[in-house]
Amino acid sequence: MKITNDKIETDFPFCNVYLECGEGWYPLIWGCMKEIQKYCSRVDISPPKVLQIKEKFGGLRMYLAQIDNSGENPLLLNSFYDIMNIVERYELISSLYCQMCGKAINERTRVNYHAICESCSNIKKNK
Repeated sequence: MKITNDKIETDFPFCNVYLECGEGWYPLIWGCMKEIQKYCSRVDISPPKVLQIKEKFGGLRMYLAQIDNSGENPLLLNSFYDIMNIVERYELISSLYCQMCGKAINERTRVNYHAICESCSNIKKNK
């Protein structure tokens, strides 16, 4: 199953944003949204509205509102902190994978401040 921006928006209506990162991170984003959705179901709250998802300094950044997706109900602080812990875990994991192809990378194969593997870096240079 290929994960696309449209699939993420369809599966998780609270994440109705354009993804400002490479497709290699889409599975991580999908996994994060799934975990947020499960958490919210378990504690019986609506998921928070996702404001932006992008690449910044070689890592994934996700910005969420402290209100639910309807825009009306503020999330309890403890619930919001729990959700942000989920997000932070995925943000950290993202720097270990190429944002273009999703292949695992290490510090020696990182290109400047971008989480791009050597193969994808070479393709980018040749364009």
